[in-house]
Amino acid sequence: MMDSMRIGRRDFLRSSAAAATAAGSGFYSALALAAERHGGGLLAPLRTHHEAKAKNLLIIFLTGGFSHVDTFDYKPMLARYHGKSVPSFGLRPDETHDRPLMRSPFGFRACGESGLMISELFPHLGAMADDLTVIRSLHTDIVEHFQAVLAMHTGSATVPMPSLGAWISYGLGTFNPNLPAYVVLCEHLPYAGTQVWDSSFLPPLHQGVRIVPGPEPIPDLRPPARPSTLNELEQIMLRDLNENHAARRPGDADLRARIATFDVARGMMLEAPEVLDISRETRATLASYGIPEGDRSSFGHQCLIARRLVERGVRVVELIDSGSNNNWDAHGNMEDHRPKGAAHRSRDRGAPDGLEAARGS
Repeated sequence: MMDSMRIGRRDFLRSSAAAATAAGSGFYSALALAAERHGGGLLAPLRTHHEAKAKNLLIIFLTGGFSHVDTFDYKPMLARYHGKSVPSFGLRPDETHDRPLMRSPFGFRACGESGLMISELFPHLGAMADDLTVIRSLHTDIVEHFQAVLAMHTGSATVPMPSLGAWISYGLGTFNPNLPAYVVLCEHLPYAGTQVWDSSFLPPLHQGVRIVPGPEPIPDLRPPARPSTLNELEQIMLRDLNENHAARRPGDADLRARIATFDVARGMMLEAPEVLDISRETRATLASYGIPEGDRSSFGHQCLIARRLVERGVRVVELIDSGSNNNWDAHGNMEDHRPKGAAHRSRDRGAPDGLEAARGS
């Protein structure tokens, strides 16, 4: 009797996965139907159990992880004992003899009423010292860049999970159906690549949309010119075909997500060109971001685009500065941080009202 009831491990996993997928697909289809009936969409803003103070999230991620003792963690005793030899056993497997202590090559000064110590690498940041929260208790046992970046974005250093932005998109939706809920400004891929903004097991609609700073941030964004009537008829025909196709496959969550993605893509053709065009910004605004004439890829330019995206209803925007090479990591010469710091001295103002800013490294 027992032998006849046994099933193989692969069969069990296959049937369990199918059941879970069916359950999730049913919920997602019901959500889509409810949203359509009430005049909303899959990314329409959802009500929370209490009124949230923050409406958007802006993440500035400085790839590589700059040194804490050279930026925000002032160590006067380290400067006092500069050059003193201390045992280095355990720091590296091949080091068993003493090594000298080294103070930071950068000067520090107390900023704001709080007296927050900030390195000369970020001189303008001192003007908003009292608006910053510096967390000094963070620690980790992850020593590899790939895993650390993955853990910071998804909470998992091993098994890829949905990113923070994907979770917020899934849970709260967006304010503008014509723009993605989660946008990533990323010129060079960071450690862990696109997994950093992936939606994993969440519906694909919630994964981050990458924008590459430069002359053409989103390829093929501008639609070809054609008569409006013909375009409208084509859109109606495509919508009907997609809906008929989806109706025959009610359990396919990926299919419903792709259809919604096409809707967002059409909306982006209408709104994204204006969002990415800073030509109407005042000279004073461009100067405050340190944006020279003709610039379309600097850190300051990306910060301004991030602000414009948030102002137009994008829920989560992440700015990933530098990639897996030539970044904020420094194993040999801390002076390499000076040119990178200079590139980030464009702004000394706070974030727009209602915007929570988080700096990652």
